[in-house]
Amino acid sequence: MSIIKINELSGLPEKSPSYVENQLAERIKDMQSLPAEVYKMLNECCGEILDVGPGEGISSMALASVFPKAKIIGVEMDKKHLVGAWPKCIDYSNLELYWGALPGTPSNSKVDGDIKIPQVDCESDQFCSILFSWTGMSRADIFEATENWRHLVGETCIFVVPRFWREGSAYLQKDWDVINELSKRIGISTPEWSGYKEIPGFSEIKAYPLSNTIKARGWILWLSGIFDSLDISFWDTLKDRWKEQPNYQLPEISLELEVVVAKKL
Repeated sequence: MSIIKINELSGLPEKSPSYVENQLAERIKDMQSLPAEVYKMLNECCGEILDVGPGEGISSMALASVFPKAKIIGVEMDKKHLVGAWPKCIDYSNLELYWGALPGTPSNSKVDGDIKIPQVDCESDQFCSILFSWTGMSRADIFEATENWRHLVGETCIFVVPRFWREGSAYLQKDWDVINELSKRIGISTPEWSGYKEIPGFSEIKAYPLSNTIKARGWILWLSGIFDSLDISFWDTLKDRWKEQPNYQLPEISLELEVVVAKKL
């Protein structure tokens, strides 16, 4: 199954939602403030940067703006979010946006109910020089499913993720008790993991701290794997935020972000 280019989707808006411009400006600042070694890798890339999970195209447009020598290919699993990038994305000549997912990643089967998501051709070889994601892939997608997509990457992976994904659930200490309380409230057992020292198929990972944090909303807990035992979609957690009594939200916790870099073996 082939991924589908954004201009081939139905229901495209006449203009991007108003919040896209503000979020894009913030993400451009974030890209410009990346650790020097990470910024250098992206800035010197003259090949393809595959940006996985850009939502309304935010991170992909920011990459295209800050790193104009590279060709940016944004692939978003959630079509409802992706259409919000139209028509703002056509301002960037080095950007292509698609609806789709990496092959065999655990999250892509439960993004939006039973909707079948097109996948990057699993027979492709070295689809990109750098694979990038700014909280656009799940913990399992990155650290546990690389055998399904690592052949697509020519050189390097760069992931902006919550630090506790790599460090392990115990890293959150007292905040983990709050997540446990949430799990008890909705009748599930909280999954735990000891952390990761590598991404299979890549050399030893290197982590860089960021000053950025992210709220422990339902969607980031979903990507963390907290709700894996429940039959809920990524979209369910987003809609839940606006309920009078939401089930899956933890707005009081701020999660540290970091950049994880892994180079091809």
